[in-house]
Amino acid sequence: MKRFEKPYVHYSYPNFLDDASFKKLTTAYDHLQFFEKESDLFHFFQTNELDTEPSLAFLKKKLNAVFEQLCDMKDTFYNIFASMYFKGDYLLCHDDVVDDRKYAFILYLADHPSADLVLYDETATKEAKRIKVKKNHLYLGIIHKT
Repeated sequence: MKRFEKPYVHYSYPNFLDDASFKKLTTAYDHLQFFEKESDLFHFFQTNELDTEPSLAFLKKKLNAVFEQLCDMKDTFYNIFASMYFKGDYLLCHDDVVDDRKYAFILYLADHPSADLVLYDETATKEAKRIKVKKNHLYLGIIHKT
């Protein structure tokens, strides 16, 4: 796992899952139920909370190992959702500051040459970093509350 300081502390974890676990994840993903989500900031499809999904217990265990490196896991929980984007779907610039959230993470299941993860500066007006979407790559950002 590689740590970056700019534009804010975030981590990059390529090849997050071994081949067998990645196959299990994509197989589970193919059987999930997605619901349309829409507002002025986004349009895409998302699952309900997957924290207790039995077919994803191995993923939660792997994520726990990462989070344990970064913080005390006592009294800590996290939410897991799967999202699906079709041509024309979007998620506009936003921060991930929500309630008591400490981290935001994303795990990509496929390479997408036309899609990027874009990180903005603290004003959210200037692009600070552009990251290519890569299969089996976990990105994790530290949420700073002001």
